[in-house]
Amino acid sequence: MSEPIRIELDFLPPPVLRGNGRTRTPGYRTAEKNKMIQSGIAHGIIAMRDEGVEPITGKAAIKYTFYTPNATISDDDNFAIGMKSFRDGLVQSGLFADDSSKYLATLPSEFVTCKRGESRTVIEIEVLE
Repeated sequence: MSEPIRIELDFLPPPVLRGNGRTRTPGYRTAEKNKMIQSGIAHGIIAMRDEGVEPITGKAAIKYTFYTPNATISDDDNFAIGMKSFRDGLVQSGLFADDSSKYLATLPSEFVTCKRGESRTVIEIEVLE
């Protein structure tokens, strides 16, 4: 089995893209949110081009590790929802045929406490079949 693909982003998913963002964001589908969704998709595509990764034809697993100063109070499902546009970018890059459960399993997210200003997201993708 090959080494997992590791992608490091120097930011966390923006609050407006997280699950509870819709309740705190007036107009829910604002121009700002649309811009962030497109940015997430672009980050996914660029990450794959930079890595020179070949498409995965079987099933893979994806894991997110979020480095945040508030790791002890983080809501894991909201952070994972915030990564949806990045996942869409991985599909658009051709890494996966689809991001359905047929092709991609989502492993539990991990939260690591870091110093303020050092927040980041690490994505690891492992080929299963």
